[in-house]
Amino acid sequence: MSTSLKRSSAEAVGLSPASIHSFIDGVESSDLELHSLMIVRHGQVAVEGWWAPYRAEDIHLLYSLSKSFLSSAIGFAVQEGLIGLDDLVVDFFPDETPKDASDNLKTMRVRHLLTMSTGHETEPDRSKGWVRTFMEWPVPKKPGTHFLYNSMATFMLSAILQKITGITAFDYLKPRLLEPLGIEGSTWEETEEGITVGGWGMSIKTEDIAKFGQFYLQKGMWDGNRLLSESWVEQASSKQVDNSSNGNADWKVGYGFQFWRCVPNCYRGDGAFGQYCVVIPEHDMVIAITASVDDMQVVLDFAWKYLMPSNSGGSQQELDERLKALELKKPKGEYRPNIVGRTFEATEPTEFGKEVQFGFESDGGFVRRDGRKVNFGFDEWVRTEEVPWWRGPGPFGAAAAWTAPDTLTIRMLHLKEPSKITYEANFEGDNVTIKTTFGGMFIPAEGPTFKGKARS
Repeated sequence: MSTSLKRSSAEAVGLSPASIHSFIDGVESSDLELHSLMIVRHGQVAVEGWWAPYRAEDIHLLYSLSKSFLSSAIGFAVQEGLIGLDDLVVDFFPDETPKDASDNLKTMRVRHLLTMSTGHETEPDRSKGWVRTFMEWPVPKKPGTHFLYNSMATFMLSAILQKITGITAFDYLKPRLLEPLGIEGSTWEETEEGITVGGWGMSIKTEDIAKFGQFYLQKGMWDGNRLLSESWVEQASSKQVDNSSNGNADWKVGYGFQFWRCVPNCYRGDGAFGQYCVVIPEHDMVIAITASVDDMQVVLDFAWKYLMPSNSGGSQQELDERLKALELKKPKGEYRPNIVGRTFEATEPTEFGKEVQFGFESDGGFVRRDGRKVNFGFDEWVRTEEVPWWRGPGPFGAAAAWTAPDTLTIRMLHLKEPSKITYEANFEGDNVTIKTTFGGMFIPAEGPTFKGKARS
């Protein structure tokens, strides 16, 4: 069974190299940080590129694009007769259902979880445990009448699937979808109780995103074999509920079974900070993107403007060369102060750590926090495999520059996800002040400040 997508060129499948250039120009001039781009047309990869230090072999956190995979797992369960769309949620969790359950909770069905129309006005938290809190949360509206984007609804689908199969949704999906598509090395976060999170937490490679989109474009077929019913694909990708109260254009034209409808009569799964799987049946095309952006609508606007089939020409060779040379912005500076490596001990308590050490060479150096080191390059990205003090194991990419005579700026990227961190270290005699800025995470942008004095 074939598990890799075939390769072609933009020109060969009716895509304009000039338009692809324009898309890249647009996102880069707008300071939109894309990590990867892959376009599949007529079943062949016609455009592919990764912005260094990201690479093709890196798995990437999908955030809410995970929801579309969880929806697919429910599709398989429906196909196998394990779950019905009109099954009542309370029937799966009698022990967690409050004795005074509201009529709205009692009428909530699997289809309402799939379409984010559970009747909630606010998303349940996890204060009393994931399932129990959901079941106790107020349901003021009749299920099916009100759209509220609700990651906990997706989790409940995962919990239901595990309840009836005895295995996690991730393990259930592997032989039915991931393995046939050749999706290897993927991971998915679990709750403390060992339940696949569902609404977020899956990590796969860019080509795997493209395969998933191609699988849906082929209406559940893969390599000539029927995996998922065409009926499910049609339902999942069609407008099932009105979401017109949302703001951005591509977030208010309809919602299916954990897929969004798009303005140009197509659909997508997506995740925070710019993880996209866009399926465009009209043009027999799939677009896969990973990124770390704040405005996801702008990326889609550029896609609709530049990535649709076009005959506007351009050089295929120049496009190929550009795609190979893609690189994220690095800190820039012309200064090269004569500063040797030193260790600084904290002069006041901080989350940053008790001590920080710097080391320098002509082409880079390292920063070590409490014994754990990250290498960086001057005007080049250097990859480090493990940095246990930031967001778990690597790989990471780091680049630095002296942006002022006494200021070293280090930019670090977590290559498994959209998160990034910038250190701005200001050296003044025997003292250092390090300011921290985060990006691509659901936490405040401003991180802890470290103030230290050189060890004598």
